[in-house]
Amino acid sequence: MDIINLILSNMYGPGDHFEAERSHALGALIMKFVEAKRNNEPYVSVWGTGKPVREWLHIDDGAEAMIRALFINKHIEPINVRIGKGISILEMVDIIKSIIGYDGEIRLDPTKPDGVVFKTVDGSRGESILAWKPKINFEQGIKDTIDWYLKHK
Repeated sequence: MDIINLILSNMYGPGDHFEAERSHALGALIMKFVEAKRNNEPYVSVWGTGKPVREWLHIDDGAEAMIRALFINKHIEPINVRIGKGISILEMVDIIKSIIGYDGEIRLDPTKPDGVVFKTVDGSRGESILAWKPKINFEQGIKDTIDWYLKHK
């Protein structure tokens, strides 16, 4: 077969989906914190315990991986593209809260589902095949995403 099968981690970045029905956790949290700050709300409710770990890949890094894949030999086996580090939902909440400058309380709601406890991928094979790994710092990527959201929503 003449194919390349890239598997990208959870994607985020400018232009992401910011609708309640379609957003990943990161986009949904950005919406919640922006609205809480705009409306001077005393707290933001976050689903679950905050403990699950997710891996996030900036859209620009995902695009770079796809472009690089155009120039490699074909592979039937999947090629994972990852940043190599997961982050807990609670750590992500703290980053988003800080960047937005929200001063209110965070209320975890353990009655809501956490989902999978640990969701990252082994991308060492992908790094080797593509001779590259993602470069965008997570905090800078979130800042860029928030800036885009504030400008467009």
